[in-house]
Amino acid sequence: MMTKRPVLLAGLFSISLCSLVACAGDPAKQADDAHDAELKSERKQLQNTADDRGETRVKAAEIQRDNTDAVATGGSSAPATKNNASTNATLADAKLTEARDIVRAKATERLEKLDARTSELRQLVDKAGGKATTASRDALKTVDTQRSLVTTALDQLPRIANDDFKQAKTSLESQLDTLDGLVKKAASEVGKFKK
Repeated sequence: MMTKRPVLLAGLFSISLCSLVACAGDPAKQADDAHDAELKSERKQLQNTADDRGETRVKAAEIQRDNTDAVATGGSSAPATKNNASTNATLADAKLTEARDIVRAKATERLEKLDARTSELRQLVDKAGGKATTASRDALKTVDTQRSLVTTALDQLPRIANDDFKQAKTSLESQLDTLDGLVKKAASEVGKFKK
């Protein structure tokens, strides 16, 4: 019976030792996981804030149009008559201004969400230091370049001629789609060294 106890104790000791060694590596992983969770939480919070701001901008554009319509029609709810060209022009301008404001609000909201994700990826790359791949850093530089094109188009939107508005809107949406794809590519590159 006595020979089994030392073997049993030696077995328990080796299991305990293995557990300690395994746990010694876990705190770093736990810290990384906690940091990643914190970054994700910050990104979600920024995206929710962008949603709220976007909704506020859209509502403000709708209210502005309603106010302009009310002033143009003299406060009456009756539609403008064909004889009053000034009123019709004011109503048309109000409608176009509202459309521009809504496009700008939605594009800004989308850009802010992409910025939140990009910021999260950049922090992961910075934290990884030498482990971060050149491809991940290059992908983030490409995101920055495309972002500058998007912000330029967004800044020019209010100055676009009425006849060119639809084309400018389509171009802006296309640039945002490209930026979205580049952010996803950067996330994929970051994911390669995070594993």
